[in-house]
Amino acid sequence: MPQLTTVIMTWNESRNIRDAVRSLAGLPGEILVVDHASEDGTPELAMSLGCRVVTEHLEDISLARNLALSEARGEWILFLDADERMTPGLAGEISSHMENGSGRAASFTRRNVAFGRRFRFGPLWPDRVVRLFPRDHVRWVGLVHERPVTDLPVARLGGWVFHHTYPDWGTYVDKQALYARLWAENCRGGGKAATPAKAFARAFFAFLKMMFLKLGILDGPAGWCLCWYNSGAYTLGKYLLLADGTEPGRGAGQTGRKGGGAGAAEAGDPAREPGSQGRRENGLTAAAPPAGTEAAAHGEGSGTRT
Repeated sequence: MPQLTTVIMTWNESRNIRDAVRSLAGLPGEILVVDHASEDGTPELAMSLGCRVVTEHLEDISLARNLALSEARGEWILFLDADERMTPGLAGEISSHMENGSGRAASFTRRNVAFGRRFRFGPLWPDRVVRLFPRDHVRWVGLVHERPVTDLPVARLGGWVFHHTYPDWGTYVDKQALYARLWAENCRGGGKAATPAKAFARAFFAFLKMMFLKLGILDGPAGWCLCWYNSGAYTLGKYLLLADGTEPGRGAGQTGRKGGGAGAAEAGDPAREPGSQGRRENGLTAAAPPAGTEAAAHGEGSGTRT
């Protein structure tokens, strides 16, 4: 059996890390937690659960994921977010794929749970993510919604993880404001512009798409609100920010980056190599080596922002 490293990116995830680690009991190999200087005891809790812990101070989640690649010991690497839960069926498929996958990367489905309930349509429609790779055949790119880049074909596994995303509406609203600001800054830096008319049109059609084409209307009142805020208000806000350069207030506890949350990028972000950024492994300081080059992109195709 090839060796596997499962990577979990964390930032103040003490509420989630125990269940995430326990859900991996059916998979072989090590669990590597790459922590963004958590202040809630996440690293200590992860170590008590048998994980190897690396602490980083990078503000770019793609660079942090690439750091994980340089730290992994396995021939294969699986990325799992702290708010995701592996299922036994998918764990079995992953083990079989590593033995018989002929060097292909692999994708699987996320079934999304938010605000205490599961969503089946609209913005939280179950999304497919590419997360399993031979270690030397993947790089991560993107600032707001990072995505993997690989030169390998991608197999579609039939299993899924449960994705326990936003626990409450306050967290969701704060996160959308943060993403809107980062998206506008990134697009403005690339020379893009917008007008209020364009903002309104984009928001209006995004809402119609999620509500009717993506069938968000079938998720009931909570689904209707999600369709409006995710695709209407969020889209309107980010284009208005691009139009006039203002920024919304940050939500409490936001630092500009959250560990985890791999999704499709909304703007093309160039890959950047990790430099000699210092990191600590279980208290020891070392330098992170640069990762290799990137190849053809396989976007995750996620409509979910986590």
